[in-house]
Amino acid sequence: MEPVSPNKQCRVEINIQGMRLEKFVFKKMSASAPHICDIRCGQEITCQSYNYYRKKEICELNNRTKEARTVNFRSAPGWFYIRRLNGRAPLGSILELPALSCQEIKASEGKDAISNKYWMNPTGNGKTQLMYCNMSLGTGEIDECKNDILLCDANAICSNTYGSYKCTCKEGYNGTGHECIDVDECVNDRFICGVNATCVNTNGSYGCTCKEEGSVGDGSVCSVDMVPSALLSKNRLVEVPHQGSCNVLCYMEPNCVSINVGLSQRGNYICELNNASDESPSSSDLQSKQVYTHLSIEVVRTETGNCRENMYRKSWNVEEYIGQYAQVRLVDESSGRWAHINFDDLKGDIICPHDLDEKK
Repeated sequence: MEPVSPNKQCRVEINIQGMRLEKFVFKKMSASAPHICDIRCGQEITCQSYNYYRKKEICELNNRTKEARTVNFRSAPGWFYIRRLNGRAPLGSILELPALSCQEIKASEGKDAISNKYWMNPTGNGKTQLMYCNMSLGTGEIDECKNDILLCDANAICSNTYGSYKCTCKEGYNGTGHECIDVDECVNDRFICGVNATCVNTNGSYGCTCKEEGSVGDGSVCSVDMVPSALLSKNRLVEVPHQGSCNVLCYMEPNCVSINVGLSQRGNYICELNNASDESPSSSDLQSKQVYTHLSIEVVRTETGNCRENMYRKSWNVEEYIGQYAQVRLVDESSGRWAHINFDDLKGDIICPHDLDEKK
C-alpha cells in the first residue's frame, strides 16, 4: 500500500486473475516473481499497470490502465493484471505519457480528473501538444480555444463547441474566422462620416475628421456653416441613428428649412426639424442650448415648369455638392381647381434615403 496523510483514504490495488491488458505493452521481460515485475514497473515513468504470467515468469509493462482501455482488457488464463499503486503518473500529465483524448483521461483517472491542460496526441502520429480538457462534462471534452496553438485568426473569436470549435471574425472584419480581413468602412459607406468630414479607415474600425478648418463637430457631426450652441424654438424632435438620417428627414419634410443635431444618451442623434432658420426675421427664435449644432438647409437649384403637357429635359451641374445629401422637391403652386404635375426620368449618381438607413 502507498503511505497517505491522515486526512486521505488508503488506496490498494488487487491483482485480477485470468485477465490481461493487450496492445499497450511497451516493455516485456522475465521476472522470477510478481514483486520483481512490480519493481520494474515502478522504475518506468510511463508504466501504468502490468501483466504477469506465473507459469513462464513473464512480466509485461503497460502504458495504460484497464479503466482507460476497457476493450483491450481480455481473458487470459494463467495471467493476472494489476494497476500500478505507487508513483503512477496520471495519464496526459507528462510529455512522455500523452493521451489520445480527454475521454481517455477521464476514464483512466475517474473522479481525480480535473479540467486542465494535458499532453495529447489525438492522431497517434507522435506529435504531442498541450490541449485543454473540460472535465466538467460527463466524458471530458477538449476545449480547443484554450490550447496553446492558435486555431483562429488573430482578429477572430474562438468559441468551443461539443467535439469541435468555431471561429468568428470580430466586428470590423470579414472572413471565415480562420482568415479575417479588415472591412474598409470608408469605401463601403461613403456617407458614414457625414458630408463635411473625411473618413479614415483603421484596423477593425474607422475614424472621422472634419474637412475644413473652423468646422464644428467631432467628425461624426461637422458643418462649416453651423451656429454653435444654438437651436430654434420652432421644431419637431426625432431620434435617429446617425446625422445623415436627420438630413434626410428634413429633406422629406415640406416645411423643414433647418435642423438642430445633438447626441442622445443612448449614442444616437437627437434631430430637431425646424420650420425657420438662423436667418429668421425674429432673433427670438434662436435659443442657447449646449452640445447642439444648427444647420440650415439651402436651396441650390430651381426650375419652373411651362404649364404644358409636352415634357422637356433640364440639367443641373451639381459637381460642387458631390458627397452631400440632396432632395428634389416638386411644388404645385397652381391656384386652379384641378391640375397635375408631369415628372419623369431623374438621372445621376443617386443614393436614395432608405438605402442610407439600410447601410446602417
